Amino acid sequence: MKKIFTFIAAVICAINSEAKDYKDSLVINVGGVVTEQSAVVALTQSANNHYTFTLKNLSLNLSGSLMGVGTIVVDDLESFDASGNTMLQTSRNITLQDGDIASPSGSWIGSALGPVPINLTAKISENKIYASISINMPGLPIDVTFGSGYQLPNSGFELFHKDGTFDAPNTWHSFGTAIGSLASMVTGNKNTQVCDETRPGSTGKHSALITSNKIFWVVANGTMTTGRMVADAFSASDPGNHAEIDPSSADRDTNGDPFYATIAGKPDSLAVWVKFIQGRANASHPYATVSAAITDGTKYQDPEDKTYNNIMAKAKNNKIETKGGNWQRIVIPFEYVNRSIDGKTMLITISTNADPGQGSGSDKLYVDDMELIYNAGIASSTISGSTINVTPQGEGAFTRTVYGQKNGKNIATVTVFSDDLKKQTTQEFELPTSNGISKVQEDAAGTEEIFTLSGQKVSNMQPGQTYIVKKGSKVTKVINP
Repeated sequence: MKKIFTFIAAVICAINSEAKDYKDSLVINVGGVVTEQSAVVALTQSANNHYTFTLKNLSLNLSGSLMGVGTIVVDDLESFDASGNTMLQTSRNITLQDGDIASPSGSWIGSALGPVPINLTAKISENKIYASISINMPGLPIDVTFGSGYQLPNSGFELFHKDGTFDAPNTWHSFGTAIGSLASMVTGNKNTQVCDETRPGSTGKHSALITSNKIFWVVANGTMTTGRMVADAFSASDPGNHAEIDPSSADRDTNGDPFYATIAGKPDSLAVWVKFIQGRANASHPYATVSAAITDGTKYQDPEDKTYNNIMAKAKNNKIETKGGNWQRIVIPFEYVNRSIDGKTMLITISTNADPGQGSGSDKLYVDDMELIYNAGIASSTISGSTINVTPQGEGAFTRTVYGQKNGKNIATVTVFSDDLKKQTTQEFELPTSNGISKVQEDAAGTEEIFTLSGQKVSNMQPGQTYIVKKGSKVTKVINP
């Protein structure tokens, strides 16, 4: 009889479980060496609203050889809400399981390693899961990111394809695939190529080299873009000559990639390594440039030919100096011009000169290791009675607040997650008791009132102490230095 009940319970549990497979990109960073592949995550939700996260058939590319690691299974994950996001998070030891296909190295090594420490953070939407996983394998720490849209593919400029008859980094393009009425005049220009010189400290093998040249004695800036080059005017400064994205187009490059980049995150800045050399110094036009625009997924061009209302954010540095021909890492902040727009595509354009048709015909701009940066911090906090309101630092950052008690005191533990889940900041706040600050009446003029953390009103603050300051309807926590 007991076996029958056990069987029935198992059947009911299976019926009440929902499993869904998500296929997306998988980026694996092993000691700074980054590889990209496609992968499947299975997410199973049980009747008690707990989840099992399964990343199938993980393999590592080590010096060009694939090593089968195994399948990651993390069960009994309790979900929580963070600013409207459904989240999963855990730090624990797991034993990797063998994959359900043949290992590329002959056998799966994960199960032989025993318990392995992992950290998992994931956010779930109806049609997408995005996850950040760190696996502390013995002597081989691994950072795994499942899900696209938060970094650009091939951001290390390691993989190249034919852009026309010349080499360009995968997902990037130059004049070899240009369109427009004058495209035939520029498609023969070699503007991009594979370079074996890398930025200082790089673990990669390649960078991208952008070069300028001349067309009928006129300087043609070397340009590389995530979009598509258009040549439609004789004057270099005419916006008919531009880089553009048009996601409605079904065109693909020789690697099968579209002429636009997709994005799901809200980055705070763009960082990239560059090395700029002018073939002949031009004091009037001494700068190279990098520009980016995040749009709603409709057509856009740079330089603009009209006012565009489909832009969520922009970033631009048009004053990149040569710095003696040395490598330099530049960080360009994004300006969010319309937060009501849902960003879907990104156009990035990199050029050997900030001014069209300027510089020399032999300028060189090396580009390596581009990164979208997402911040996670606490910009400000306001305590009101027994609750706390936190403004996160980071455009796409989001928060989780847990209320509890510690050593007899009311505590709010606030965790801020960066939009790409790679950073998080946690801070504890002590809240006043119910008979403290929340019962103090503000005067009509909104005079500033000072309270200790226990709710006692004082006339001034002592050095090294923490206080609650109330002025009007605003309540803030202040640490007096």
